Amino acid sequence: MDLREISETLEKSGFHILSINPIERGYRISIKESLCLDIIYSDIVLYYFRKINCELIDRYREIVKKNYNDVINKGYISGFYIDKNCCYLVVVKKLEMSRLDNFWNEYINIIKVADLSLKE
Repeated sequence: MDLREISETLEKSGFHILSINPIERGYRISIKESLCLDIIYSDIVLYYFRKINCELIDRYREIVKKNYNDVINKGYISGFYIDKNCCYLVVVKKLEMSRLDNFWNEYINIIKVADLSLKE
């Protein structure tokens, strides 16, 4: 599946593509402010960003550590992205090309995993 086919599949699934930008080894497709796909060679990596309170980052770190095994068992990785203005919980999953036909389910699942990552 090439970049054009991936873009068409996402659009047919009801996702509006905000931008497509080249990255070091492929392309990044931004779908929402909180969701993007990296296409690196023949792999697809899905990233979901959830804004969190920077003042509570140490508390969130402990919660994510506690729930780490549950997140890993579902096939995801969670961590943090911190820039100068905001902090984010980031949930990451490698997808198979065939899973793009059912992208809504992947989107819902990654949101559920973000909830699980921060569950106290």
